[in-house]
Parts: sequence; structure tokens; C-alpha cells
Amino acid sequence: MHIPFYCARHTFAHQLLINGANLKTVADAMGHSSIRSTLKYLNHLHSYKMKQLISDLLYNLFDWHII
Repeated sequence: MHIPFYCARHTFAHQLLINGANLKTVADAMGHSSIRSTLKYLNHLHSYKMKQLISDLLYNLFDWHII
């Protein structure tokens, strides 16, 4: 199985953000010269958190598992 390097970088940044790292920390860890380069990871993080929120809500209300 081949995993492209950019996928590993994306996962690394995503996990840092999920675990509470701030944008400056993630930008530094990724080697970005600007936080602007790091902002693209927030869109993915927002989608992930929204899916998790909906999943938790459905589970608590109806005992449904979607994720």
C-alpha cells in the first residue's frame, strides 16, 4: 500500500488541530512560512468536527451510528 507523503502531512496537521494545537504551532511544525498556508486544514477540521457532532447527536437521540 502506497500512501503519498502529502497525505501523511495532512493527517499530521489534522491530528495536531484536533488535539488542540493552535495555528501558529501547526504552521511551525509543518514548516509553513505563513499561517495562511495552514488555514486550509481548518476547513477539513470543521467538516470532521461537524460530522462528529451530528454523529453524537444522532447516537444520543436515536442510538444511531453513522461514523
